[in-house]
Amino acid sequence: TVRTEMNKDNLYLIDTNSLKDFINFQIRKSDLAGWKIYCTSVQKIEITRTEDVEKRNNLMDIFQEINPEFVTSPAGYYDLSMLGRVRFATPENARELDQLKHEIEIEDQRLEAEGKKMKSFRTQEGYALNRGGDAMVLQAALCLGPKCIVITRDLAMKRVCKSHSIQNAKPVTFLNMIADNSLE
Repeated sequence: TVRTEMNKDNLYLIDTNSLKDFINFQIRKSDLAGWKIYCTSVQKIEITRTEDVEKRNNLMDIFQEINPEFVTSPAGYYDLSMLGRVRFATPENARELDQLKHEIEIEDQRLEAEGKKMKSFRTQEGYALNRGGDAMVLQAALCLGPKCIVITRDLAMKRVCKSHSIQNAKPVTFLNMIADNSLE
């Protein structure tokens, strides 16, 4: 896999877990001028489902500050889709989405076995929703093409990205680059 230099020419797809880092960096809209930042319907839905009201409000504030452009997903899961943000899936797109979800599940289990990921207190339904959302993000990244870089902290997602030649970066790496560019 050829690594693309991270710069304003690329497309950055934000995973929900990276938003906390945006809050910590106190990124302003002016810092993001010219950066092509995207999300799927999953990010908005996950934020609105955050039970902790203060955390939800902080996440929504940074989401609105970033103001990512929505990518229309080629397939989706009912609980993670917003009207107009997901196409009716072709059988091929639905299979691809399910395969990505399965690969994420395998990586989650592998990471738990390696002691690199703590098992959370999620229900089976919670795990399925989370993995489905991750799969939708990865499928959107595949649609955005080789200039897409997924911004995530999720190690299972990073591993599945690598297996599909999808570039990825830690949120802090991306944010440091934005901060460095805003000083120029």
